Amino acid sequence: MPTSPIQLKYQKRDRPLNATIRAKASELLFEALNALGIQAALIGRSAVSLLDPSHPYAPKQLDLLVDHPSLTARQLAEMVVGHDPGHFSYTAGKRGKVVNVFNFRASEVEEIAQRSCRIRPVFVRDVGRNFCFDLGRCRIIGGVPVVPMPYVLLMQLDDWGQDQASEGKKDALTVSVTFFVKSPEWKEFNAALEYFPDANEQLGRLEAEIPDLKKRLKNLRQSTKISSQPVGGDSGGADVHVDHPVLTGNVVAPVIPNSPIPSTPELPQCSSPETSLWTSAVASAEPGIGSHDYTTTLTAIAWDVVHTLRDLGFRCALFGSMACQLYGNTRLPEDLDVLVLPPPGTIVDQETVKKELVNRNNQFFMKRSKDPEATYRVLFHRVSPTAVLPPNFTTRECKVDVLLPGTMSLPYLSEGEVNEVDGLPVVPALVLLLQKLQGWDDHLRCVETHKYRKHVVDAEDVKELLGGVGEMPVRMFRPWSEKEAMGEEFVRASGERVERFSRRFPETMECWKALGFQIS
Repeated sequence: MPTSPIQLKYQKRDRPLNATIRAKASELLFEALNALGIQAALIGRSAVSLLDPSHPYAPKQLDLLVDHPSLTARQLAEMVVGHDPGHFSYTAGKRGKVVNVFNFRASEVEEIAQRSCRIRPVFVRDVGRNFCFDLGRCRIIGGVPVVPMPYVLLMQLDDWGQDQASEGKKDALTVSVTFFVKSPEWKEFNAALEYFPDANEQLGRLEAEIPDLKKRLKNLRQSTKISSQPVGGDSGGADVHVDHPVLTGNVVAPVIPNSPIPSTPELPQCSSPETSLWTSAVASAEPGIGSHDYTTTLTAIAWDVVHTLRDLGFRCALFGSMACQLYGNTRLPEDLDVLVLPPPGTIVDQETVKKELVNRNNQFFMKRSKDPEATYRVLFHRVSPTAVLPPNFTTRECKVDVLLPGTMSLPYLSEGEVNEVDGLPVVPALVLLLQKLQGWDDHLRCVETHKYRKHVVDAEDVKELLGGVGEMPVRMFRPWSEKEAMGEEFVRASGERVERFSRRFPETMECWKALGFQIS
């Protein structure tokens, strides 16, 4: 059905407003994705509207190509909303219906305060057979990464080929074809064809549907390899060969579910941080410089740990130095500690959980312990070659310690007892504080020099955390219920540790008393 005069009138009227909300949504969306360590770029009509300012449509929707091996649309939405709840929102579907979009609204901008912009993520792994794209090759327009036009066009053609009844998709595709033939990129188009083996057949259907397009497409057929593609679904029975590495949100690696991980992985790199358009646009090459600093690298890894555990059916909560930082401590974590909370009645051990993480997500791998007598293996998560390496890291790997309730007196926490900080699940503040206090006390008693020295850092963590808990809102800090979760024996032992800590650091005594601890 052709666009009516009334529709054209509204499109013309709304175009400036939609452009404004699209620009604001793009700015804040990529700011959030950058902070979360997730690489993505615009595709579809939202990409074409940036590549071609004369685009006749004014879509309010952002189509987002995301390169990540395991995230779902809902998980991505939850991460973005957790980072910026003032602008982004997500509503789950009723009766378990899957909703693959989330929304943006900028109520502080008067002209678009009543308008919302829908964001639809599309994952590289779902585009097509063996599809991959190095996001470092994106065009950067107004600070926003945009997938090159040949890929946008072929993805739209593939999308229309699966739903030819959609007039909207056909109209959008017609506009893209018209724009592309005016500003062709033949070499890029031929490279992109490798991932769209049905493009020739779909283009033929489009020409039959819209005969006027045939003249415009003549140069495309003469200047590219598209006409040499087999028609009728016959691609010779062979998979499309791919020589390019895939740039994922966490690491450059093939997107192959459950792929085996070598014990000493070699990380390929498909583009250097110095030359990548993506890197120069949104990431800093040095630790702590610019908006993408090293803390976001650890946050991105923490999110991947949490989502992979959830995929495996486990709830979890961060503790240790990462949890301290989320609660406001300044010390940079050296690893990630996660308390895994199995479903009630489930019996698992730490080694099983670690193996399941490795099998589910190829960003995890294990190494032998440095202790020659140890029977366990140490779990690590890769740090992306394009991420900013934290200054206290010497290699691109982050150790992940997995613990279960009962270990180190860690309690089993119900869903309501786990706090959320920036969207991440974290053990209650008092549980964390008393665990850190236990670590200080244990290290103070150690005879091994390297372990004994840790009590200094532990003490600083305890003092900084202790100074902050009093300022936390009640929803974040509930000492009366948190003590119950830890058990009577642990609370009693903690009281003795508080006494010892207060004698060494008398300036903390009043803080401990304010938390209800009796100090003689």
